Amino acid sequence: MLLAPTFLLFAASFAALRLLVWGLHRADGPIGGISNFTTYLVGRRLARSASVGFASSLLLILATGLLLISSSYRATILGRKARVRLKAAR
Repeated sequence: MLLAPTFLLFAASFAALRLLVWGLHRADGPIGGISNFTTYLVGRRLARSASVGFASSLLLILATGLLLISSSYRATILGRKARVRLKAAR
C-alpha cells in the first residue's frame, strides 16, 4: 500500500534530477556571457563537470524531499492531536 507512493516519489525525484543536470548542461552557453568572474567560474564548473552538477542537483532534490516529508509528518501529528482534543472535549 505504501510502496506505490514511494516508487512514485522516487521516479519523480529521478526525473527532476535528470532535468536539473540537463538544464545545467544547456546553460553552458549563456554562462559565457556573465561579467562577474566568480559567478562565471562557478557556472562553468557546474555546467561542465558532470559529477559536481549531479551532486548539487541530488542535494537539492534530497533537501526538497526532506522538507516535504517533515511538513507532512508535522501535519499528521497536529491532526492527531486535534482529534484527541476533540474526543476529550466530548
